Amino acid sequence: MTPEIGLVVASLLILLCAGASIVVVSAVLYPAVAAWLNRMAPATRANFLFAWATVPVWLSSMLLLLVLSPSVAYLLGIGVDHCRAHDHHIHLCVIHTPWVVGGIIEWSVLGGLATLASAWLVAAGARFGKARGKLRMLLTLSTPSTDSPIARVVSSQRHFVFTAGLIRPQIFLSSALLQAVHPRAVAIVVDHEYAHQRRRDGLRLFVAGLFVGLHISSIRHRMLGDLQLAIEQACDEIAASRSGDRLQVAETILHLTRLIGSTAPPVAAVETGFTGADTASRVEGLLRPPIPQRPALFVTVSALAIGFLVLGLKSSDQWHHGAEIVLGRLLG
Repeated sequence: MTPEIGLVVASLLILLCAGASIVVVSAVLYPAVAAWLNRMAPATRANFLFAWATVPVWLSSMLLLLVLSPSVAYLLGIGVDHCRAHDHHIHLCVIHTPWVVGGIIEWSVLGGLATLASAWLVAAGARFGKARGKLRMLLTLSTPSTDSPIARVVSSQRHFVFTAGLIRPQIFLSSALLQAVHPRAVAIVVDHEYAHQRRRDGLRLFVAGLFVGLHISSIRHRMLGDLQLAIEQACDEIAASRSGDRLQVAETILHLTRLIGSTAPPVAAVETGFTGADTASRVEGLLRPPIPQRPALFVTVSALAIGFLVLGLKSSDQWHHGAEIVLGRLLG
């Protein structure tokens, strides 16, 4: 390894280069991918969109694993030590490479990334803290519903209903909403929010909201909107299945949108609301027959990803040497 850079910063540079490449490819492919996903059932579409929103993180991490896997394999006693066999370029090895060298390149990279990471953590922490404070206040002000034990009622003249929380989400309805809406519609609303609760959609949106910022701005808002719509439609389908009346669910969405408004909660907060997303698309989806679920498709794609990872590990020497050569050229 050259004295200018250690393994920690080399790994960070690999992640940055891989992540930047993935983001560019994502921006090019996303319109076609979104069109393909629109033909799927909402629950399946939501799973794929969440994976796509977080793809810069997990795919670049996978590539780093491939780069470092030869030396990790040797450390575990299942590979060979090949680092001493070549002295003509940078070495990336968890055994022989110094973790930190302390040169000017390292301090520049670490300083810049530390600044960005700190700003990201502060923003995420502030957002989470604000949402958590709101949740605590609602828990204090609310009481269990006598009509639906899985929901909590907040005495308020405003009309609202949403599910809030990450690990143990709670359903909140206002007393004004309960008075203004027919009991059958209330049951549909609670079924919809209960689906959010069971699926941990607040956690899903919170994570996606944190990492979607890595994507190019031209598609990040569309991606979040598509994910939120897919999540809402998935819960609409569950509510329709429980009520047995898709038209009634569509009418309830329209009624509550007029009553509450179409403003959705912040996508990176810890809550999901009954209204919001694209109301017209939700209603149109309910007026059509449901798209059959294809859980095997997600399993198949996951199996293919695992297969590509296995093939990548088998060719990890090429990934390893390729990364060493590219880094060497980048550093001069």
